[in-house]
Amino acid sequence: MVTQSTQTLIQRAVTIGKQLMMAVIFGCLFCMVVASVASATTDTKTSDQALMQKARRLYELNQLDAAISVYSKVPVNSDFWLEALEERAWSYTRQGNYPKALADLKSITHPVWRAQVGPESIMLSAFVSLKICAYKETLEKIDLFKERMLTRVSALEALQEGPLSTELMSLLKQGSENKLSMMDLGQKTENYPRYFFRDRQLLKAFMDNDRTQIKQRLRDLAQRDLTEIKKNLTKMKVIEIEVIQRVATMTMVKQTRRNLNFAQYDKTQQVSFPISDDEVWLDEMGSFEVNAQSCEN
Repeated sequence: MVTQSTQTLIQRAVTIGKQLMMAVIFGCLFCMVVASVASATTDTKTSDQALMQKARRLYELNQLDAAISVYSKVPVNSDFWLEALEERAWSYTRQGNYPKALADLKSITHPVWRAQVGPESIMLSAFVSLKICAYKETLEKIDLFKERMLTRVSALEALQEGPLSTELMSLLKQGSENKLSMMDLGQKTENYPRYFFRDRQLLKAFMDNDRTQIKQRLRDLAQRDLTEIKKNLTKMKVIEIEVIQRVATMTMVKQTRRNLNFAQYDKTQQVSFPISDDEVWLDEMGSFEVNAQSCEN
């Protein structure tokens, strides 16, 4: 005969069993949701990367209109968006469509992205301004290049020589788990090689817990960026010399002017943008329009 106390114990055991079962079920559901979100993130990155690869193939084949169309499909919240915008600007430049190129470059070189943007973007922006004889803007962009890249060079050189920081190791952990994006990094990006968190060799070294290989790969990536900065700095110097020569030629032709003047244009032809650098609307990024003059004959 089952006593009252035994029945009570059995009922408690059944209740506890049901609670444990529900906890297991909810735990499994939670894991499925997390896995689904992670999978969706991975799928999105893979899809965006596929778009970039397709656009680059079209660009190499000189099918510029088709390449531009594919670059335009990369969403603004993608880790590949800035790259897509820069490469679309190159496509417009090859077409001679300088207003469209400048519009994209205005988005890329906006201060909000200063930590993420590489030297080639600023160089291209200066080159396009030179092509339309906007000499004052060209010189301003040369100064912008020097200002931004000087800070970056210092950070990269310090990274090459310094120890592995706790912050860096934490970022690599997030990168290895596919939980890190350019937006997450924010201004921290300026202190590290571009897209280091995507680098397979670096992430493999981290997952292998090989600190020697991590350090070596970081040195290599930092040197890659330093070499790119140096290469584009050389191009900037050529652009600067070209501006000086053109302005000097203008002065000789127009002897009635005592002072050096930059290219003249009226308000209907000025490069204009819907917002200032002090106010940022992310939905405007990548959608600027530019009206640019042509060089005087």
